Amino acid sequence: MSDMGKINYYLAKNTLPTMEGESYVARIDQNKTLRQDDIVRLMVGKNTTVTRQDVLVVLDLLKETVKEQVLLGNPVIMELFRAKMGLRGIFDSTLDEFDSKRHTPSLNFSATKEFRNDLIHSASFEKMTRLSKRPEIQHIFSFASRAFETEFSVGSVIQLHGSWLKPAEGLPEIFLRREGAAKDDLIPVDTILTVSDQKVMCRLPDGAEAGTYHILISDDGSNDEGKTRYKNPITLI
Repeated sequence: MSDMGKINYYLAKNTLPTMEGESYVARIDQNKTLRQDDIVRLMVGKNTTVTRQDVLVVLDLLKETVKEQVLLGNPVIMELFRAKMGLRGIFDSTLDEFDSKRHTPSLNFSATKEFRNDLIHSASFEKMTRLSKRPEIQHIFSFASRAFETEFSVGSVIQLHGSWLKPAEGLPEIFLRREGAAKDDLIPVDTILTVSDQKVMCRLPDGAEAGTYHILISDDGSNDEGKTRYKNPITLI
């Protein structure tokens, strides 16, 4: 077993019907999402002779070299992952050639079997009691720009990234409050597409006017004190 600590999990009611009646499933306690800057910081902390700039240079070189080789058609197998390019679509004959309207590049990218097995065999678990935690929005992803933004089109689809976003029962409640409006002057975000503990995909209201808003989320339908507000105002255009 791993000496790196334990993975905390808690039990949640299984919402899928079973022959045995009531049952429970394990959920991993995901406290935070680590991004590249977090990983770089942790890597630097493991070796006092390596600077942050050293790590960033190596990561950039790795990305550039892997990209270069995959775009040459060469499969790349590292200790952590394997990558190779494919091509989808049907060719009508041996004389047929690539046509972007009929053929699509396909990237095959996955963890290596060795790395996957290493993680599985090293994992150690400890059961916990899930504490009542407030939902928190950390970033908002725009599908239009494919980036984290604070400016969105009215009626566009966005994805909230954070923690504790999925209630124990039902769906979270999401609202917009125009800058300067009264606390109870809320516009509900009614179209929620997908929900997990860390992500909620939803559609911004079509009827909202352009302007500056605050976005709030609640996991229990409570009053304003029970709603969590995203730290940055968003702009609808």
